Amino acid sequence: MIGSLEHPPIVMKTPRGKSLAFLVIFIVLAGPVIGVTVAGPNEPIWHLLAGAALFGIGVLLFGWPLVRPETLTISADGLRYTTLWRTHSLAWADVLQFGLTTMNLSTWVTVNYAPSYGRNPGLRKFNQSWMGLEGMLPNNWEMDPASLCKLLNDARERWAGASR
Repeated sequence: MIGSLEHPPIVMKTPRGKSLAFLVIFIVLAGPVIGVTVAGPNEPIWHLLAGAALFGIGVLLFGWPLVRPETLTISADGLRYTTLWRTHSLAWADVLQFGLTTMNLSTWVTVNYAPSYGRNPGLRKFNQSWMGLEGMLPNNWEMDPASLCKLLNDARERWAGASR
C-alpha cells in the first residue's frame, strides 16, 4: 500500500500471490474437467476447440491480475478501483457510508449510497431488498476488509466536502 490520509492518494493492489493461487486452482480443477468432458475418440473436433477456447478464456481471466493487478485508489476526489478491464469511480458525495457483511465465509466492504446518487437505482433497490445493502467492493485488497472499511469511512469524513 502506498500513501495515507495525510499523504494521499492511497493506492492498494491485489496481492499477486492470491491471484497466482486462483490461477493454479483454476488450472488444476478446470483443466482435467474440460479435458475429460471434450476428449474422446469419437468426439467432433469442435468439442476440443470449444474446450480449449473455454480453458484459454479462464486462464486469461485468472491470469490477467498477475500482469495488471487490480487497483484501489483513495483520494480527496473519492475512490476508484479497477477490476479486469473496467474502472469504477465513486465521489465521496455519492457515498452515505461503508459497512461490512459476511457472505460465504468471506467478509466484504459494503457501500450504501447517498440519496442523490442516481446510478443503477433498480439494482441498488434489488440488492437492498435481497441482501440489506446497496453495493459491495471487491474483497481482495492488501488490507483486511474491517481495516479498509474504517479507512474508507475516515477518508469519506475527511474529504466529503472536497468532492462536492
